[in-house]
Amino acid sequence: MYLKPIQIPFQVKQFEILFQRLNPDSSKKQDVYLQMSKYLAGFKGEKSLDYPLSFLSADEYSIFHNLRLYDGIHYFQIDFLVLSPYFFLILEVKNIMGRVTINKHQMIRSTDRTEEAFPNPMIQNARLKEQLSSWLLLRGCTGIPIQTQVVFIPSKSILHLDLADQQNHICTSDFLPIRISSLKKQYPRPAVDRSTLLDLSKKLLSEHKDLEIDVFKQTGTVPEEILTGVRCPRCEKLAMNRHSAVWTCPACGFESRTAQLIAINDYRHLFGPIVTNSFGRQKNASFL
Repeated sequence: MYLKPIQIPFQVKQFEILFQRLNPDSSKKQDVYLQMSKYLAGFKGEKSLDYPLSFLSADEYSIFHNLRLYDGIHYFQIDFLVLSPYFFLILEVKNIMGRVTINKHQMIRSTDRTEEAFPNPMIQNARLKEQLSSWLLLRGCTGIPIQTQVVFIPSKSILHLDLADQQNHICTSDFLPIRISSLKKQYPRPAVDRSTLLDLSKKLLSEHKDLEIDVFKQTGTVPEEILTGVRCPRCEKLAMNRHSAVWTCPACGFESRTAQLIAINDYRHLFGPIVTNSFGRQKNASFL
């Protein structure tokens, strides 16, 4: 059962909105597109786990997508956290195209033209396990087994695993339900009661904090390059006009009384929840 359903993360939405509203003449338009595509590919991989996770019993497993918590020193982000009375499971999803080799220190992606190195995701999961353990300890939860899995999307990756231990901590998404079943056999006795698990789930939800990035700083764009106006919910053109409390799109004829909420949401993702300078106040006033 999903307690935090699969939804597009806040920072991914920031890139989508920036690309939609960035002036076509901006020299950074292509760079923004490439960064947005990278984020969307990651989310697409996470979203594809919905099917294998649907095989888990809703009575036994609680699923949280895209959790970002604070361990007292650092924030840490988990793609999926699966809770059960028997064990907790951290899932790190990789949607990587090409031949993937993982050695002791790094992950290497190879294609016909390039070879690229990434951090070893098992090391990343080991760190996440320590941080989640610290988070639980601060809330009085101890003795709960925490397992980790790196999950690759099989349609994209051809895996080459160098170490025997990798077989227990890395799998493809279609094999994930089998791996979770084997963990249930490994931990047959409950480590936490249902009441504690429910209380812990509420804390996870209440303490989650979305990652919000400064998209202008990260992409090298500037606020003056942002196109204002109300975006049509149907054709997404920034051309809607307001007459008698009704917004009308001259491009497709769509009408709406609430289309301005999209523009307000766009503003929130680009400029933040609080206007702190004169440009921001001016931009907010003219954004619609």
